[in-house]
Amino acid sequence: MASEKIRQRAETALEYAKDFLLDDESEAEDDTVEDDEEIESENGNEEDDHDENDAKENDDEKAKETKSDKDPKSKKSSKGITKKVQKLMGVVMDPFGSKINWNFDFNLGVKASNRKEKREGKMDPNTGTAGSTSGKTADKECDNESLSFDAKRIKILEKDNKLLQKYASKFLDGCIRLEQKVSELSKLEGQLAASQADNDRLKSELHDLQDLKQGLIRNLDTQNEKHRNEVKRLDLELNTATESLAKMKLTNQKQLEESCRLRADLESLAKEKEGLIKKSEQREISYSSELNNLMESLQQTKLENTELTERVHKLTDNLQITAEQMKESKTKNMQLEQKLRETQSEKHKINAQLDATNTKITELRRAIQILESNPFTTTTAQLQSEGTFTCPLCGASFGSLANMQLHAEDCNG
Repeated sequence: MASEKIRQRAETALEYAKDFLLDDESEAEDDTVEDDEEIESENGNEEDDHDENDAKENDDEKAKETKSDKDPKSKKSSKGITKKVQKLMGVVMDPFGSKINWNFDFNLGVKASNRKEKREGKMDPNTGTAGSTSGKTADKECDNESLSFDAKRIKILEKDNKLLQKYASKFLDGCIRLEQKVSELSKLEGQLAASQADNDRLKSELHDLQDLKQGLIRNLDTQNEKHRNEVKRLDLELNTATESLAKMKLTNQKQLEESCRLRADLESLAKEKEGLIKKSEQREISYSSELNNLMESLQQTKLENTELTERVHKLTDNLQITAEQMKESKTKNMQLEQKLRETQSEKHKINAQLDATNTKITELRRAIQILESNPFTTTTAQLQSEGTFTCPLCGASFGSLANMQLHAEDCNG
């Protein structure tokens, strides 16, 4: 557990240290630019002093300048420390609302030495031989003062650094706790969303259950009304059933009396049954003898029936043969009737032709009689025909009229 906590602290410190180093580099660049500007301004002032050729004033000015140089730098460092402390306190008080921007001075001794070298470089080598001795003494005094001041400043900065380290460790612990709280809050948010979804689902289910409850209440009301009506109907049926039960009791009493009477009748009928059984036994004996006789007669009738069936089979065979003969005779009769019809039709035709020939013969006879009675016509006819006579029926020619007449009597056309 402790190793896990140390690992978390190291990871968070590494992340924040990267930001601090970047901020240190940017501030170092800003300091170098400011120092260059100050060196240029100091060089300009020293040239003016060299023109006046006043060594004391030059030394006093250098001393004042060194003091003035120390003062703004100390002011800058103190301002930077106050800014860092303010930022750190602001982050600690409000870690989520401010941008984390720390700046630890890890190389204070190096910076102090660099500043010392810069101050030594500020001295102009062209000041002259006259003021060299006084300049060296002033430089030594300035160096001693600057070293003592830098040592004090280093101690102050080390104290501030330790204080800031304590604040940083506290801040790291706070950040770790806050990250844990953030993870817990994210988990709680997920649980809250899940509980909210469950709450919405339960609300919808509750709404559905309320609707179902209202529907069930309505159904119960309707069912209660139906049950009330059913109870009323059953009460009426119960009243009618009680009335009918009273009537049934009366009828049951009557039926009991009737059953007693029927028992007496049954006993009398049992006695009669015994007498009838005896009679039936006697009749059974007589009937059995009659049955035997009938069985014998039945066997005889069966034999006769077999003979009759054989005769019937023969008769059916004969009937089939006669039926076939009848069919053949019917076909022959139909053929003969057809021929008879044909002969009758031919006869009618012949009779019609005969009637026509008879009429022609009578006409010829009349004509012959007329011709015979009138010799002039006969001679003219004979002359016209040149001794030939034609039959009016068939058109045959004859040499004499007598032959033609004989032929006309026998001619059928």
